[in-house]
Amino acid sequence: MLVGGKPKAHQGATLWNAYKDDITQDEFGMESAKNLGIRVAEAALKYKG
Repeated sequence: MLVGGKPKAHQGATLWNAYKDDITQDEFGMESAKNLGIRVAEAALKYKG
């Protein structure tokens, strides 16, 4: 099953570690990871039923 299609999570999440191992400073990346997680959860709920 492929999951994507929401803004900032079209093809998965991409994070950039330019902050000495503090990946949470990558706001765009964190938002894309969050959106991807939401989309995966939505797809799982649809698939379950």
